[in-house]
Amino acid sequence: MVSQQRIETLKRSRMLQGTFNADEIFKIVLISMISCQTILVLLWAGHGDAVVTIARLLIVVNTRCVYYRIKDLTADHGDNMTLAPLIDMINHSSDENVTIDRVEDALEIRATREIQVGEELNFSYHSRPSRFWLVEYGFIPDDNVYDDLDISPEIEEIALDRKEWLTNEDYWGFHHFLLIGIDDREYTITSDGFPSFRTEVAIMSTLIFDEGELRKFLEGNYHYEGSKAVEEMQDILRKILNAKVEECRRFLSEPIRRLVIESHPHVMLATKLWTGELDIATAALINLGPPRDEHHTENTSR
Repeated sequence: MVSQQRIETLKRSRMLQGTFNADEIFKIVLISMISCQTILVLLWAGHGDAVVTIARLLIVVNTRCVYYRIKDLTADHGDNMTLAPLIDMINHSSDENVTIDRVEDALEIRATREIQVGEELNFSYHSRPSRFWLVEYGFIPDDNVYDDLDISPEIEEIALDRKEWLTNEDYWGFHHFLLIGIDDREYTITSDGFPSFRTEVAIMSTLIFDEGELRKFLEGNYHYEGSKAVEEMQDILRKILNAKVEECRRFLSEPIRRLVIESHPHVMLATKLWTGELDIATAALINLGPPRDEHHTENTSR
């Protein structure tokens, strides 16, 4: 049996097409920022051909699956998936002209408007960030308003001492997206450059030690204006975002990375991911405004 962890890792190699050797698989997995621990184990054991075979089988099945509630399973069970001929040929578009609904023991394609002869059928697959699209479908939609910037590792490091409180309040760790069967990181910046509420809660839990005041923040009754804790939270976010901007610029400008990307067209999608993250981090810094010292200096000069 191949473990679920190994399957999830191998699923992430679905961008592979044509004939590839073990070195090429390893390079693509690395560049696309996807964990390659399982693939490394198989390669070091001399099973490069097995990696390709398993990956191809998973690609064929997983990219054709749709959610379908199986009666004996709970609604959020990861095995509620089925192959659906015809439906698997419908492409994604945010401007959908059909919907897919379950009717008794079947899936029904229903038009949302009049469809012209020869017009392509489209429906929206997901409202998910770009990294999810790349992993699950091998492409990234243009103008994805549901994209975000994942800053979970940075926030988890900052809030580690508050892990117990955040766990009790259901604000710590991974959020498991059960219908798809992959983990979605908790702490993010939205596509228009604003920290999610979960991100704010995690940071503020390290700055507010009065349980009553922290409860007010959690319930949306906190007084933001003039709050020292809010200003400190913004400083923390600026530090994280500035580091993200530098990380993205370094990747996008590094000659060796550019050379590797140009050697394989599919891996150019990694560039799109990094560019998207750079745009979000930049927008977030603009929304935050200048640091307190700069703002004070600006007001004084006036």
